[in-house]
Amino acid sequence: MIFEKAAEPGWKSLIPIYNLYIFFKITWLNGWYFLLMFIPIVNLIVGVVTTMKLAKVFDKGNWFTVGLILLGPIFFLILAFDKSRYIGGFGNFHY
Repeated sequence: MIFEKAAEPGWKSLIPIYNLYIFFKITWLNGWYFLLMFIPIVNLIVGVVTTMKLAKVFDKGNWFTVGLILLGPIFFLILAFDKSRYIGGFGNFHY
């Protein structure tokens, strides 16, 4: 559902590795950053920043980001089925 909210077909979430590429395309606006997830230690930092970006592109606050990090499965379900909209894709979106 998160992929579909971001105008990506839902079937893309079912293909390993490719779903990570699309996930990074949704959050970072460039899917190739997913390669950073294969570098030990760096992947922890990139994972947290990606979670922060995911909350931002769906117009969620900092507390929702904390929820995504600490209680991921629950907050991913909330994000998938609530009425939030994808607002990503604007120019100066940086952390």
